[in-house]
Amino acid sequence: MQKKESTYSPSLQNIKGKMELEDIEYLDGEDGKINWKLKAKLATQIGEDIILQNVQFVYLDKQEIKILSPEGKINNKTSVITLYPKVKISRGDMLVFCDKLIFDKEKDRVDFLEGFKLTKGKYLAIDGERAYLNLKDNSFHVLGKVRSLWFP
Repeated sequence: MQKKESTYSPSLQNIKGKMELEDIEYLDGEDGKINWKLKAKLATQIGEDIILQNVQFVYLDKQEIKILSPEGKINNKTSVITLYPKVKISRGDMLVFCDKLIFDKEKDRVDFLEGFKLTKGKYLAIDGERAYLNLKDNSFHVLGKVRSLWFP
């Protein structure tokens, strides 16, 4: 297994053409503390993007956020990670499913796009068009049309 430790960006620099890596793992952290890690069965470098397959992304905060996705990409210039389709996110008793997820490290934000469904335990379900999680203040914002169900 190949590992790349990065302080700022999970990018592979100065690669010309196409390159493939199997069973890759990116780690990102500061001062000996890992902030997040990303694993993929296959990573293909094409131009500015690293195309990923069978992705496991873990954001380590007060409570671990686990994300699974069949495909994704990392933009080398912006370090933005995009995961798609049928993305599953779990954090404690909260589950979120969406068709597209964007993790922007610079903004400390995770966007859930192209429809999402959130469940919290046995008591709450929300369907919506899009939402975002602000990682700085740990707030979840729902945008556009939304439908919520509360269970007693």
